[in-house]
Amino acid sequence: MKTSGTGPVKKKLSIIGRIMLFLVFPSVIGSLGVLAAYLNLGASVSASAQSPINLDRDFIYPFTLTLVAVIVVGFQTNGYTTTERKPLLKWPKVVRTKTIVRKKVIAEDCDFKSKTTGRKKTRKED
Repeated sequence: MKTSGTGPVKKKLSIIGRIMLFLVFPSVIGSLGVLAAYLNLGASVSASAQSPINLDRDFIYPFTLTLVAVIVVGFQTNGYTTTERKPLLKWPKVVRTKTIVRKKVIAEDCDFKSKTTGRKKTRKED
């Protein structure tokens, strides 16, 4: 993030970067899924265990999952303008409350001592 005299200026992702991020990267991941299915097809020993390459299972699912991951990271980084991620949902902070217990103590006439002097108080000194 660059700063100028008036305030912070956010650096945006270029058009080529967006095309690479939203189309090329998920396409490469989907192609790797098709390649893995093709290699699995050639590696199977028996003909009955072979399953044909399915475009939905082998290309579309990895493409879609990668595209969703790119979109979620884009939301968290405010459109790829910051390096710090922000959560999608902000949880409320827990506020701790202190419990105050107030007890009323009734003392009899000459049964308690003063905390400062250490001698017994009488009713007339209060």
